[in-house]
Amino acid sequence: MKKRLRKKLHKGEFKEMGFKIEFEYDPNLTKEDLDKLWLRFIEDAIEGNNLCVGGGGNYSQSYFVCRYKSSANQQDKDKLNKWFLSQKETIISFTISDLTDAWHGDF
Repeated sequence: MKKRLRKKLHKGEFKEMGFKIEFEYDPNLTKEDLDKLWLRFIEDAIEGNNLCVGGGGNYSQSYFVCRYKSSANQQDKDKLNKWFLSQKETIISFTISDLTDAWHGDF
């Protein structure tokens, strides 16, 4: 496959990796506490690590995480794992999947 086509299809050296996170927060949080949790999640866990995220949910959240114009890696997963562990007062449970192809993975 030619380089131009590999780039267009995100194959070979142009493959981008990401991972899925799922978490559940305490449904008894006040609106103010929930707003603070979302602010910490976006500013500290996602933007603070140069990541991007897509997804959503209600009390149970499901997101796919990747990097801007590059691949997520094990260090990104470790940073998010550490962040979730630090949120024990608001996060009931969480899981982080293995790295998968961000364009052609099984979602």
